[in-house]
Amino acid sequence: MFAYAINFLRDKEIIDKLERERAIRKIGFLGYVIGLFTLFISLKIENMTSGSIFSFLFFFSLIIMLNYLESALTSLFMDMIGYRASASSLFYLYGISEFLWLASLPFAYLAKLSIISFPLSISLILICIFLTRLKMIKNLYSVRYKLALISFIAPYVIMYFITIVGSVYFIYSIFSLI
Repeated sequence: MFAYAINFLRDKEIIDKLERERAIRKIGFLGYVIGLFTLFISLKIENMTSGSIFSFLFFFSLIIMLNYLESALTSLFMDMIGYRASASSLFYLYGISEFLWLASLPFAYLAKLSIISFPLSISLILICIFLTRLKMIKNLYSVRYKLALISFIAPYVIMYFITIVGSVYFIYSIFSLI
């Protein structure tokens, strides 16, 4: 696992291994499981969530669905502008970035000791995950960071726009019944 991470940070060797090996898919899904479980435990330490297995399964399935949607929309956007790669490869690469949530557990204990603010530490981890995902998009599609940034942010903008338009339409339909 660490060899993949070191190769990823050095150059684009992981993309070649991704096409040849299926182990990266297992590592990506393991990243989702371990990273999100660690995040869930750290949220439990901070009393921000209940500790039941059902709440973890809901949390896990929600994050998996959002990452799947994000990777599919990013892959669709990149395909529309002429860059082709597998959406499932991007999804599993996103799973590798979820390993960064392992840092949330020590931060949760430091927050309990009032050494660091927990929201600040979560924000730092989110920034690291964001930058890691940009690097993954850049390497997978062989594009520059500018295009990787646009392709990563575009699905979020589209989802928020659809949500706002849908909300306005829903409110309008309720008021039209009155």
